[in-house]
Amino acid sequence: MKEFDFDFVETVSGGDDVIFESDDARYVEIDVQTYMAVASRLVEAVGESGFFSGSVSVDTPEFYSTLTVSAIVYREAVRTPEGVCERISDMVPVWWEFTTVLPEAGETLNDFSFGELRRFIPEVV
Repeated sequence: MKEFDFDFVETVSGGDDVIFESDDARYVEIDVQTYMAVASRLVEAVGESGFFSGSVSVDTPEFYSTLTVSAIVYREAVRTPEGVCERISDMVPVWWEFTTVLPEAGETLNDFSFGELRRFIPEVV
């Protein structure tokens, strides 16, 4: 969890405004293991498609999370002894949202970055 040095208001699911004070600790830092889990579930959900629109969920002991995304899927040909196959080389989001829910506090902010997630996609293919 990370603390902020400023106050802000965020509209969360359900349309409620939540005021986060500078001493509010309800903030989730997304770690490498979570990025890897999200990337793996996303690649599995995409399958052979060139476009994806849907959601994948990853639960950790600390929080529940869902990535909802519409993205264009780019593939590259890979030669193997068995022949040529296409694997996902990149995904470019048209729109995305990553929500995190703390069991004791409800929906909260996070530092998820789709740009950071894209680094992990080729690793899980």
